[in-house]
Parts: sequence; C-alpha cells; structure tokens
Amino acid sequence: MLHELSAWEQVELLVSRQISPGELTAHYQKRIADHPEVGAFVTLTPQVAQRQLAELAEPGSTPLWGLPHADKDLVHRQGVPTLYGSLAVAAATRQYPAQLQAPSEPLIEQCDRLGLISLGKTNTPEFGLFGYTESEVAAPARHPEDLTLNAGGSSGGAAAAVAAGLLPAAIGSDGGGSVRIPAATVGLVGLKPGRGVVATDRGVDSPTGVVTGPLTRSVRDAALFFAALTEGDRTLAERELAAEAAPLRIAFAEDSPWNPTYDCHPEPVVLEALEQGLSLIGAAPDRVSLAHRRYADIFTTAWFRAAGSVPPLLDIELMHPVSRWLIESGRQLSPEQVEQNRQEVAAYGAEMSALLADWDVIVTPALGMAPQPVGSYPLDPQQNFALQVAYSPYTSWVNLVGWPALTVPVTRLPAGHLRQPLPFGIQLVGKPGSEWDLLRLGAALEARVK
Repeated sequence: MLHELSAWEQVELLVSRQISPGELTAHYQKRIADHPEVGAFVTLTPQVAQRQLAELAEPGSTPLWGLPHADKDLVHRQGVPTLYGSLAVAAATRQYPAQLQAPSEPLIEQCDRLGLISLGKTNTPEFGLFGYTESEVAAPARHPEDLTLNAGGSSGGAAAAVAAGLLPAAIGSDGGGSVRIPAATVGLVGLKPGRGVVATDRGVDSPTGVVTGPLTRSVRDAALFFAALTEGDRTLAERELAAEAAPLRIAFAEDSPWNPTYDCHPEPVVLEALEQGLSLIGAAPDRVSLAHRRYADIFTTAWFRAAGSVPPLLDIELMHPVSRWLIESGRQLSPEQVEQNRQEVAAYGAEMSALLADWDVIVTPALGMAPQPVGSYPLDPQQNFALQVAYSPYTSWVNLVGWPALTVPVTRLPAGHLRQPLPFGIQLVGKPGSEWDLLRLGAALEARVK
C-alpha cells in the first residue's frame, strides 16, 4: 500500500511519474475519511488541496513535490479556520470571520513553496500548552496502536496521523517537547532543530524558543524534511546521511532537571528502553546529572510568559482550567519578573553549556512514563501540570538552551499494564549545529534495531 512506503519513496514515485500527486492525495484523503477514530484532524481542506494540485510546478522542481501533508492547527493558513484547540478562539472566529483572510504565516508559505499538498489542520491542545492532545474543539488524538491511549502533544494530531498512515510525514512545532513528546508516544522519529536553524520559525524569540521540526516514520524521512526546511533537497540529505560519522563523545542521564522540585522518577520500562538504546550505540558513555534546584521555577515562569501572550480579547471563561491558570499567571508577571526570568533562562543555558562541554551528545529517556490513557489528566491545574512533568521530564530543558534533539524508537515496551507491546524510544541531544550528527547517529541506531 502507498501509505506503507516511506515519505522518501513516495517522493521518488511522484518525481518519476509512477504516481500522480492527485492519486496520492486521493489515497490519503480516503485513509483520513476511513479512520476518524484516531482524532488526528480538526479541519479537512479538500478545496485547498485541489487548488494546490492545480498550481504545482514541474515534477521534482521542489524538494517535497506533490507530497500530502497537513498544517498544525496553531499555524494560520489564509481562508482556513485556525482554532488553536480552543473554544474561545472558535467563538471569536464566528464573531469576526474576517480574521480568516489574514495572510498565511511564513511556515505555511514555505510548505507551499516546497510543493506540499495540504489536506487539513491537525489536532492540537489549547494554544499548544499541553503535552497531551485533548481539547473541546475536537475528539482526542489517540495512539493508533491502542485507541485507549493519548497520542501526546502538542503535535499529537500530526503524530497520530503519521503513525496511522494518514500522512506520509508531518511538520510540528516544539516549545517544550511538542514534537518529541508525541513522536515518542506513538513510536515515531521526532526532530527538534536548534534555535534559529529553520528560517521560518516564528517563535525563536518566545520564552521557550519554539521551533519547527518533522515527525516521521524513519530517520531518513526526518533528514529529508529537515533538509527541505533548511532550504536543501534530497541530495543534501543523501550526502549528509552518507557522510562518515565523526567520533562522538557520548554521555547519558537518567535524572531530569525537574528534580528535586518534582519527584520525577522514570518508570522501570523507561530505564530499560534507555539501556537498550545505549547498548545499541555500543559505547560506554559517562553518566551526567541534569538535576537543577532552580530549573522548575525558571521553566514554569517561562511557560507562564508564553501563555500570557494569548490575546486578552478572547473569553477566558471558555478556556480549559489549566489554560486559564497558565494564562492568568503569565499576565500577572511584572516587567521586573519577566526580565529576571529572561536573565535566568540565559544563565541556565550558559550553565548547561559549561556542564556538558565535555560531550557531544547527551542520551536520555524520551519520556518518563509509558503512554497514558485518554482522560487521565486531572482538571486541577497543579495536579495536571505535575503529571505532565512526570510524563515528559526530559524535553523542555533542550528548548531553554536552544539545542537540537532527536527521538528515535529503539524497542517496544512490554505489555505490562498496556494492552500490547508499543514502540518506545530515547532522546539524543546535541550541541548547536549538530542536527546532522544526531540524524547520522539516529540512522545507525535505527539500522541496529531492525
């Protein structure tokens, strides 16, 4: 079946004219229509896809020519509702429909230039503020292999779509783990580039450095999309993946920077996956500690700042209790507190650079827990936030320091309390500019798993 092929293979079929973009688009549109239970999409845009198919340039003229994809529902495409997972935004859109005609954001324009065909908007939690994808404007995004489980977030709809074969690959955004958390949850490869690497990133100056990255079913596909997002093409990805890998100094960490403020102890199956990943790497890495007595305050305040930027004209009473808590906390910060947090984030980045200066790659678990059931996160803001931290204690620090990171599946979790064994991975964190080193290491890991 077409959807079982890699994104790379599908591009090759398109460019060689063995299949047309229209045929491939129709295949995925049918897949999406046949699998609503996954909760991957908020909005479908067949008219957009039809227009883009009609406007395609010559085959192969763009890196991802004719490949179907979808826009995360945090990024605006002109003429298409962008709901941000929020009833408050949905209400405002109905009241002010002219907002639909606002220009598309730069990332959307870049996707169009790359020759991608947009099939719709993928599911996301309210304003992307959650590490799981359950909102009031769409059904939950679910793990395709076990529909009782959440797909993670905030790019949960994108991850669910790729894992279920509803898209060849997807592009997500990551401000605290929002590419890597869902990718790790459903067994995909998730790449978070370093800050400023993708030119169309809109959030590099945000409190947590939001960046754009791909969610794919293979490292090779992640390399293809990363090359495209950085104005390269398939030949760049081929050259970089084939290049001789430089010797890398590798360390690993089991603890997280949220310790000791939060009692974050990874589940035994998580540590078993880490051990499996380290054995596949084949080195004898050093152990480092990521624990930091001030990290919880630093990141939480930065997250408050990000949430506080939600437009004040929206009706906050229509929002999720956790969103209200985050937004109101951010709006209550004084200019002095905001500036202090900026300085603390910068100081934390310098501290981590010094602490980890002796290593090229830090290996950590991808998540702290096995995938969680839909509906398991409580409404109480503090309890909800604590569970999100416990689920993903290893991702957010990478955003604060602005480094690249890659999640790669290395094993399958034993069934245990799960219904069946599920794919699970580890996280590779590199220094600024090391995306291709991470992708080469990830490809080597992937080959050894198989």
